Amino acid sequence: MRNSKISQYALSLVSTLAFLNVGSVALAENYNPSNVLYALGHPDARLKIITSHRGQYSAGCVENSICSVRAAAAADIESVEIDVKESKDGTLWPFHDMNVGRVTNYTYEGRLFNPFTEGVDNSLANPAVASLTDRQLNTLKLRDADGNVSQYWASDLKTLLTNIKNLTPNMAVILDIKTSSAVARSADLIRELNMGSSVVMKFSVGMFAPENILASTKGYRFTPTVYMGDLDRIYSHDPLRTPALVIADYLHRYTQVAGYTYVELGGKEFRGSGSNWALTGEMGEILFLLKYRGMAVGNFVPVLEKAPDARTARSGYYRSNGSCCASLNDYLTQTRWFGTEQRDDRTNMHAQVSVFNNILTDNGAGALQIARSTGARADLYKIIR
Repeated sequence: MRNSKISQYALSLVSTLAFLNVGSVALAENYNPSNVLYALGHPDARLKIITSHRGQYSAGCVENSICSVRAAAAADIESVEIDVKESKDGTLWPFHDMNVGRVTNYTYEGRLFNPFTEGVDNSLANPAVASLTDRQLNTLKLRDADGNVSQYWASDLKTLLTNIKNLTPNMAVILDIKTSSAVARSADLIRELNMGSSVVMKFSVGMFAPENILASTKGYRFTPTVYMGDLDRIYSHDPLRTPALVIADYLHRYTQVAGYTYVELGGKEFRGSGSNWALTGEMGEILFLLKYRGMAVGNFVPVLEKAPDARTARSGYYRSNGSCCASLNDYLTQTRWFGTEQRDDRTNMHAQVSVFNNILTDNGAGALQIARSTGARADLYKIIR
């Protein structure tokens, strides 16, 4: 036992020295994606896993691209989440929105889509990804966070994953998938590219019951997401158990399926201060029960989107069609068995890092800074080669 503790201390010391003396890119190049995926599923208060949503995108560096993935690696972030949509041909494409207007140079009568205005002509410049063929999508260039057309061409998911495998092989990837057909196609792509040790598929808990999931995931890693809007649909009334216990028991059934990694729990209401935070309400009770079972739990930290111009304060979030701006309060949910959400505190990064094991956010650098300052990266050696 004593020798084991000494070895663990030595490894921790080595990783700490590496962090202090090695540049950002060199540290990122030492990450082991297989170890990152293992850490995603094994809670450790001294190792919060940070996932950069859409990569570390910025002016000139577009979201869901190899540029934003490489920027995440340069920022010492070990995981990125890539959004997945299907074209009219059934091909997987890395788009965040259901529509292409906000993130591409698709035009209608020579006009680009403007996320901040309404009108028929504007909407015609914003077709759904699912309505366009691969040939059409391949002709488009991508727009950056400022809405400017970049040098990057739109490319399908296979191309992006191939580039990640070749150019940032130490990066773990989470695929955010919205349809059951895309889950099966993603599993096939993971197998084709031999990326089972670095890719996780994420999708709604309502998409598959635990006993039906393997036919689509094919044994590759996955994580279910559950939000308040899902709870009534999966709750089976049981007067002998609390609703939270019924949900926790249901979610625990996923852990018995090959490839299960962790749960993303969309808890929104927090209380506390400093480094002492708690998730409240029914979601808080579900979280307690999941952690009691040893399950790793993640959540999403929203970040205000780009304003229409540099003089306007950031004030909202893009909708699923790419238009702006919605309030987080537009998505508060009322349920029969689990109460009603009163507010959305997820923008509180300190609360999220304090409460959850895995942190997904568009501000990965900010999450990483908080995790480091609170000792939540002390076991970094666990994801180093």
